Amino acid sequence: MPRKSTQVTEVPQQEISTKISRKTILLLAVLLLILLIPLVLLYLTQKNGDTSDSKNNSINSQSSTICDNNPREHLLEEAKKEPENVCIMRIPEESDLSDLAKLSNSLVNLKTIYFNKTASQIPSEIGDITTLTALNFHHTTGTVLPPEIGKLQNLEILHISKADIEKLPPEIGKLQKLKQLIIALNVKNVSLPKTLEELPSLNVLTLRANPGIALPEISRIKSIEYLDLTDNSLKELAAGVYQLQKLKILNLSYNKISLVKPEIGSLVNLQALRLDNNLLTSIPYLGNLKNLETLNLSNNSLTVIPEGVENL
Repeated sequence: MPRKSTQVTEVPQQEISTKISRKTILLLAVLLLILLIPLVLLYLTQKNGDTSDSKNNSINSQSSTICDNNPREHLLEEAKKEPENVCIMRIPEESDLSDLAKLSNSLVNLKTIYFNKTASQIPSEIGDITTLTALNFHHTTGTVLPPEIGKLQNLEILHISKADIEKLPPEIGKLQKLKQLIIALNVKNVSLPKTLEELPSLNVLTLRANPGIALPEISRIKSIEYLDLTDNSLKELAAGVYQLQKLKILNLSYNKISLVKPEIGSLVNLQALRLDNNLLTSIPYLGNLKNLETLNLSNNSLTVIPEGVENL
C-alpha cells in the first residue's frame, strides 16, 4: 500500500519575524504603561497640592492686605457690621460672648483678640477662627479655655495676665506654631498640662508671679530662648533649666533661691542672667558664659565677686 506523503507548508521567514515583532512591541507597550501610571498619578497629586497651596497663599495674602490697611481695633459689637474686615478685636466686660460664637465663621481675617474683664466661659466656637495668631486674657473672671483652642493651628501668642484661669487644656499641645506663652500675675495658680512639652516652636515662656506653680519637664521644650520665672517663691532652679541649650534670657528675680549649680555654665548661649533679690551666698564659676552681656546679682547675700566674672 502506497504511503501518504505529508506536505509541510513553509511559513515565510518574513511573516515569522513580523509576528515576533508585533508581540515584542505589544509587550513593551504594556511595560511602558505600567511604568507611566505611577508617574502620572504622582504628577496629578503634586499638581493638586500646588493648587491647594496656591489657594491658601492667596487667602493669606488677601488677609494680610486687609489687615495692613485696617489695623485698628474693633469692639465685638462693631464686628457684627462687617466681620470680614476685622483684624483686631477687643471684647470688653459688658460683651455677650454668644455674639462671638455666632460670628466665628465670618471673622475670616481676625488675627488678634483681647478679652478684657470678661466674666463668662469662652465659647467653643473660638476654635473655628483659625486665622487667629494671638489670644490675650486680661482681668477676666470665670474664664475657662475650651479644648477647641487646640484647633487654632496659626496661634503664635497666648497671653494671660491678672486673670483667674485655673488650668490650660491639654489640647494646647496641638498648637504647633505657638511661640509665646505668657502667664503673669494670675489670680489663681494655673495648672499646666504635660502636653506643654510637645510644643515645638515655643521660644518664650513667662510664668511670672504665680507662686506654687508646678513647672512641666522643661528640658523637653528644646526651643526655649527666653525663660522668665520671676516672683514664684522658687527655692531652687529646676534641673531641666540647665539643659536648655538655646536659652538666651533667664530671669529668676524675686525668688528664694539659695543655690545655683555649676551646670549653669553649660548655658553657653546665655546673654542675660537675672538672679537679683534671692538668697544666694555664692555663685559657681561663670567664665564659660562667653555671650553673657547682662548679669544682675543685687540684693543677695554674696560676700565675694563670682569667679569667672572678670572673663566675661
